[in-house]
Amino acid sequence: SAPMVQAAGYAQHSMNIFNYTTVYNSGKVFVNWTAKDEPADCIYIVERSSDGRKFESVGVKEGIGTNLELFYSWMDQTPPAGFAYYRVKKITKDGTQFYSATNTIINQGSSFNPKSNYAQEAESEE
Repeated sequence: SAPMVQAAGYAQHSMNIFNYTTVYNSGKVFVNWTAKDEPADCIYIVERSSDGRKFESVGVKEGIGTNLELFYSWMDQTPPAGFAYYRVKKITKDGTQFYSATNTIINQGSSFNPKSNYAQEAESEE
């Protein structure tokens, strides 16, 4: 039988990925989630995309397999410039796959200057 794939909001309780967040801070992306009532022998694969359609694996976390709520975190130290899309794929021992929601970050890179705000008035030359 083929592995089953489910989208994020569908059967959230059965896929055990909760509190999924993606945060850009200081040039890095932090992907965090919690899992509870986790089956033994599962893995979490963090995937990234530049277009939101074609994803590649960029990180792996091994599931512990416990009924306690566990916190997982993964850091992308070199996110691409501009938009990047992240999701977490859970694969159970029997091959069943579940996906978290897809979150988007914007890496404005070293060219971003927080002091230049388009809402402020331009300085006039006299």
